[in-house]
Parts: sequence; C-alpha cells; structure tokens
Amino acid sequence: MPTTLELGGKSLVIVGQGADIKDVAERAIAAKPQIAGQTYHAPDCVLMHCSEVDTLVAEKDKAAKTLFPRGILSPDYVILIQQRHVE
Repeated sequence: MPTTLELGGKSLVIVGQGADIKDVAERAIAAKPQIAGQTYHAPDCVLMHCSEVDTLVAEKDKAAKTLFPRGILSPDYVILIQQRHVE
C-alpha cells in the first residue's frame, strides 16, 4: 500500500523591515528546489511587513528566472522519479 510520510512543520522565512529583499528572494528561491523541496530548510512561508510583499514577489520571480531559465520542469531542476507523481 502506498504511504506518504508527512513530517509536518513549517520552514518560515522571517523578514525584518529594511532587509535586503533581493537577497531574501534569491536565498529562498535557491533553497526551495533542493531535493524537490523535501528538506527541512526548504522555505514554505514568509512573514514580513505587508508594504514589502510586492517587492519580494517581483524579486522572487527574477531570481527564479535566473536560477531556472527554462522553468522548473527543465533538467536544471530536480525531477520526480515516476510519471504518476508528476501527474
């Protein structure tokens, strides 16, 4: 019987006002795809002041395009082993 192990918990990124948003975005984007995001340090939630959210989203998009210019389904990204997982 197939089983999924859920380790739970969240890997928070806490961003203080005045932080270097570009640096935060680049680090978060670099950490998340390691082992398809299945590591304890893969960030999945950001806590920050609402006035900087749009800036973070824009910088995150730039960082993702730099790190994965062909998209996350390219060979540059960790892939899932079985096609049914992709589906």
